[in-house]
Amino acid sequence: MRLYTFIIIGFLMQACQQKSQEELLSIIVTSPSENWNGRNGQDYIKLWLNDSLIFSGTYFTQFNDTLPDVPKSFDEIKDFWGMNVALLSKKDMKYQDSLKIRLRLVTLDGMPNEDPISIDSTFYFYPIDSIFDIMFLVDRYKKEFRGYDYYHNSERWEP
Repeated sequence: MRLYTFIIIGFLMQACQQKSQEELLSIIVTSPSENWNGRNGQDYIKLWLNDSLIFSGTYFTQFNDTLPDVPKSFDEIKDFWGMNVALLSKKDMKYQDSLKIRLRLVTLDGMPNEDPISIDSTFYFYPIDSIFDIMFLVDRYKKEFRGYDYYHNSERWEP
């Protein structure tokens, strides 16, 4: 009987440890460029979560996906997928089963032969209890964001 109690307590402790990771939601923005860190300091990003401003600042990342010879090792790069703009606790924020994410990006330098552009998109995600990471890819030429949840669905999420 004690053995069964010990095993059950072990499984419960393991389940509690895994649950804490499932409560986090990471939102990442990637703004690709043709040059090494070419968009750093040139894009301004705002992120709203359920109509509350969560992040406002310039884009910065150490990683560039366009160069095959990255001068740093992948272990040294903390933002491999892009700029992590928010790491949210689903438990603390007391989300319902859906989430409204609004993103705005303003290019501070403009595109070649163009004025600075502004991209504004709203995404709805549900159910959010199974989503851990959401990545938004900036497409400045089409003037849109592309939303991805690679862990569960590799397909693109439309705004």
